[in-house]
Amino acid sequence: MSPTKDGNKKRNSGRIAINPILAKIFLEGPFVKSKGDSTTTLTYVASLKHSYLKSTSSAFYGMFGEPYESKLPYTFTDAYGKINVNSTNGSKISIFGFNFNDRVNYAGVSDLKWNSFGGGTNFVVTPGSSPSLISGGFYFSDYKISLAESNNRPRESGINGFDANIAVTSYLPNHGELKYGVEFVGFKTAYQYYNFVGIRLQQNDYTTQLGGFLKLKQNFGDKLIVEPGLRLQYYASLPVASLEPRLAMKYNISKSLRLKAATGIYSQNIISSKSDRDIVNFFTGFLTAPDFEIQNQMAVWLRAISRSRII
Repeated sequence: MSPTKDGNKKRNSGRIAINPILAKIFLEGPFVKSKGDSTTTLTYVASLKHSYLKSTSSAFYGMFGEPYESKLPYTFTDAYGKINVNSTNGSKISIFGFNFNDRVNYAGVSDLKWNSFGGGTNFVVTPGSSPSLISGGFYFSDYKISLAESNNRPRESGINGFDANIAVTSYLPNHGELKYGVEFVGFKTAYQYYNFVGIRLQQNDYTTQLGGFLKLKQNFGDKLIVEPGLRLQYYASLPVASLEPRLAMKYNISKSLRLKAATGIYSQNIISSKSDRDIVNFFTGFLTAPDFEIQNQMAVWLRAISRSRII
């Protein structure tokens, strides 16, 4: 299910699907139905998925031998829900939440778990007859991963944080747009592992970031679209500021063929950790805000040709 989907404004509906791997249910509908152009609506969407492959794999796929005969050790349960309020002038507010759980358990070898949950709210406001709209939101999430192995040296990593942002989009002549805004982000990371001599090490960090951005979209005729942008990112825990110019372009060769290009400078204050001693590495930890100044910054140049089929 797409997280951008709004619930049906006129009727309740749903879908149920069951197969040898998983079962899922999707529901949507209105709490307050749409009764024309002058009605504010209140809708919902809800989705639940659960995999029982570890219980059914031997029955359905045991004929193929191992590892199917001994049951495949995979399972997950995903839940998501959202409520939307839509007004008649195009303004809207959404509240959502999610909880995702995944597990791979090889008995006597390793037990790998992922868990993430979170929620938030976002809004769009159209102020009267102004050719602009105001959008923003507040979000939080928590992610944990753990790996327990037969050597009794479990590895654990977690990252949780929040994101608050607000932006203004102004619509210009000739289908142009000017978008600008600010963003405030906070993270906490927790990482536990054992070194090669069996000593347990822990690292807990906190970091905050403040960013401002400006992006212009301008059409030149019906062929060329240019999007220059600028972002200023401040990493308060280092402290380091990063000025990041960016540029994207698209040229329509025909109705179905387009040329695209983009370049810019991007930075982040989060790195992944992996053990070089693992041949196959399923565990990835996360680290932020180190004591020394480190900032992952890179210049990117992308080119692409896209084509759409016209039916």
